[in-house]
Amino acid sequence: MGRAPVIPFTPAKNNGFAEGTRDGPFYLLPRGTAGAESPDAFRLNAFRPRTIWVQMDTRGLPPGRYESRLHLSTAAGESLAALPVRVDVAPVLMPEPRLVQLRTWGGGIHAEPRLVREMRRQGSDCGTISYPDLTRVRLRNSEVTLQSALRDPKRHLLGRRPIPRLDFTAWGEETLDLFIRHGITNLVLLDIRTGESWAGALTGGKCDVTSPFEEWPAPWREAFVDYYAQLQEYLSERGYLMAYPLWTDEPDLEGILKSYLPRAKAYMAAGMGPGSHWTTPGWMTPEMTNLFAPWTRDFSMYQYGYPNFQRFLREGTVKLPEHSIVGFTRGGTGLAVRQPHAQSRILGWQVIHQGPPAHFVRTGPIWKSWLYYVDFTAMSWSRAGGVQGERLISYGSSDPKDLSAEMLSSSDWEGARDGVDDANLARMVEWYLPRLRARADGPWKDRLAQIEADRARWFKKDGPFPIGEKPVDYRWERKDQPLFEYHITVAEADATPDMDSAKRHVIGLLREMAPHTRSEDIQVSWHDWVLVRDGRPAATVMVSPGASEAVKSAAREIAAHVARDTGVVLPLRESDDPGGVPGRRILVAEAKDAPAVALMKALDVQLDARYPGAGSYRILRRPERDLVAILGTDEAGVARGVRNWRAFVNPQGHWLLNRP
Repeated sequence: MGRAPVIPFTPAKNNGFAEGTRDGPFYLLPRGTAGAESPDAFRLNAFRPRTIWVQMDTRGLPPGRYESRLHLSTAAGESLAALPVRVDVAPVLMPEPRLVQLRTWGGGIHAEPRLVREMRRQGSDCGTISYPDLTRVRLRNSEVTLQSALRDPKRHLLGRRPIPRLDFTAWGEETLDLFIRHGITNLVLLDIRTGESWAGALTGGKCDVTSPFEEWPAPWREAFVDYYAQLQEYLSERGYLMAYPLWTDEPDLEGILKSYLPRAKAYMAAGMGPGSHWTTPGWMTPEMTNLFAPWTRDFSMYQYGYPNFQRFLREGTVKLPEHSIVGFTRGGTGLAVRQPHAQSRILGWQVIHQGPPAHFVRTGPIWKSWLYYVDFTAMSWSRAGGVQGERLISYGSSDPKDLSAEMLSSSDWEGARDGVDDANLARMVEWYLPRLRARADGPWKDRLAQIEADRARWFKKDGPFPIGEKPVDYRWERKDQPLFEYHITVAEADATPDMDSAKRHVIGLLREMAPHTRSEDIQVSWHDWVLVRDGRPAATVMVSPGASEAVKSAAREIAAHVARDTGVVLPLRESDDPGGVPGRRILVAEAKDAPAVALMKALDVQLDARYPGAGSYRILRRPERDLVAILGTDEAGVARGVRNWRAFVNPQGHWLLNRP
């Protein structure tokens, strides 16, 4: 570990001091970058200890024990130490996608290949899109850019009925393809202004968006919602059925009512999933939570209010909107985001300790390039500062444009990933327990009862592993504000060995369960659309008998993809009549194929060289027809559509059957 390369940076005047040479030694430096002559060497200076961080890639290794030794010697060849290394590879597949997710805040992960590759390496599924490049969004079937239309609304937009359709493909395709190739399937939207501009240009009016949503002028409200509905339609046809807008951060009650709620209702009307980073306001009573919960789908929250929220959900006094996501935010500034590995690793175990529906950790700030060398000590005496910059990863080169240098990770970021991996193993135990219990008998039934009893004691003093819990008390009261008072418990561990012990315990449980798992445990879905239920196909892949061999090959790839993961083979039917194929169907077709022609006519859907364009595709989900259609404008579009569609397939229950 050491200091990241110093980069040239000009800070904003209101962001405190900035001096790259004061950046702390928090980053994991790869071999050959530690300031020594040899790739396997590093310098040691008196009174300045160095941490050696060893990582092993076990992907593709057969289960078993692997042993080696790490030799340390001086440049002259004098032996200093030989440290034994032993790695046990368990016959367990990590869920993909994860049952517990690692997500980020603080700048977001945009279409920067180095950042995206780092998210893939860590198993993080979170990407960000923001304000569009208005020169790359067009009025559909025209050469008029959105920038031109907004600059001259009288000519292009004002009073137009029906509202013109937009074409986002030139702006969005490259970014979404990059995300999908790297397993990023959760999409955060950071954009509150474009909808206002669109509504103003269409209506010629203005609106105070902090006023109640119901009081927005009706034409303006319709146009505002229309922009984000069109954007969501485009994203849905690329596989992202729900984008999650975030625009407020830790709102108080007044902020919830004025800054959050009006826009949240608009985003919900557009089919999106609004949310925020929720702290302590809002969780004292069901009535308080219901001020905003019905118009929230991203409940990324500090843990203080979670036990209350969980109880409200259990009692039925608060209900989660469809497609909601719930998890915990780890916030902080300055030294608070420079935690040792163990203090970040516990975040994943805290998800298990608190229980469902929490299923992700959002940690950060992941990047915040505009605050790269900010010193928060200089900005506020009350903050624990002393470091330059707020980021969990760093440039790997002093030239930020050097794309050959991968991003540098930190022990904090590595700890968060390790904890989330631990949490996935624990959640797998919880996933299997009820299924195995339903069919167990004899001694195995008794053993499962014992495992369940032990599960109830996780995090307790007499529990099976040394991760415990501690009380956390919070009280906040201000004049003319309600009292916020929470008394909760959170998981805690003294050190890394405690969490290693817990991880070995849950792996041991999974090893015990493995001989009792069956193919009937396998479930596969595409979003909420079931493809395999209890180990049996629940959908049929369909292709036209007149389709080209390339299109038929793409259809076969869907069945092969599910079979590779689970062993379950989806049936493949050649037919031009989707109605003649019973049950749920996945249609793969080129625009000229007979089933695509009929479907486009029935739904009034465009699919040609103008929109979405050559080499592109549209994924149409039509529950009323029991149909998902992957339609390409040409063979290349079909192949691309199938590849991207597959990224959202979620197999479960095969983790102990397909032994590596």
